[in-house]
Amino acid sequence: MKVHAQTLFLTVATSALLVAAGSLVMGGKAQAADMPVKAPSTAEAVANAWWFHGYVEVGGRFFANDPEKSGIAARGGRSLGKFYEYRDLRPGAFGNFHLATGTNNGLYQIDVWGKNVGYDDQRYDLSASKAGELYFNFQWDETPHNYGTGHTIYNGVGTTALTLPAGLSNQLHNDCLIAPGCAVATQNAAVKRDVENNLHDVDMGIQRDTASVNLRLTTT
Repeated sequence: MKVHAQTLFLTVATSALLVAAGSLVMGGKAQAADMPVKAPSTAEAVANAWWFHGYVEVGGRFFANDPEKSGIAARGGRSLGKFYEYRDLRPGAFGNFHLATGTNNGLYQIDVWGKNVGYDDQRYDLSASKAGELYFNFQWDETPHNYGTGHTIYNGVGTTALTLPAGLSNQLHNDCLIAPGCAVATQNAAVKRDVENNLHDVDMGIQRDTASVNLRLTTT
C-alpha cells in the first residue's frame, strides 16, 4: 500500500507540473500576441533612407580664330571635317548632367546621365537596380560620321526631294542660247557663272542613332 501511495503521489505531482507548464506556454503566447510592433531603430532608419547627388553643367562654346568650315582640303582649303569627324562641337550653348539617388544600405540605386544635350553626338543613360535581384539599363546614343563640307546647287539635301533655285533652270537654258553663232566658250562661261552664283554649302556624312535596353532579373 505504501508503494502504491508513492506512485500515486508522483503521478499527481507530474500531472500538476505539466498543467503548470502548459499554462505558462499559453500565457507566453498570449503575451507575445499582445506586444506592440517594435519601431525601427535610428540605425535602421538611416540605413533605409535615400541619398541624392549629381551635377548639371551648362556652358558655351565659340571659336577664337573663326576657322574656315567650307574649304575643300583637296583644293588647298581649310576644312573642319576632320575636327568634327565623330563628334559635334559646334559653337553655342551646351549641357551635361548626372543625377543619382539610392538607399544608404545599397539595396536600391538609380542613375541618369546626359551628354552634349541637343547636339548630333548626344547620349543618355538610365540605370536602376535592386541589389541581387533586378538590374535595368536604357541607353540612347547618337554618333555622327562627318566627311566634310560640299557644295551643291540643289535645295532639299537630306530629304526625298531635290529642287533647283527658282529661275535657275530657265537661266541655264538661256545661257546655251545667248546669241546665234556665239562661241561655245561664251556659253560655257555663262553657265559656269550661274552655277557658281547658286552654290551653297552642305555638310556631308551619316548619322547613327542607337538605342539599347538591358534587363537582368534574379528570382528568389
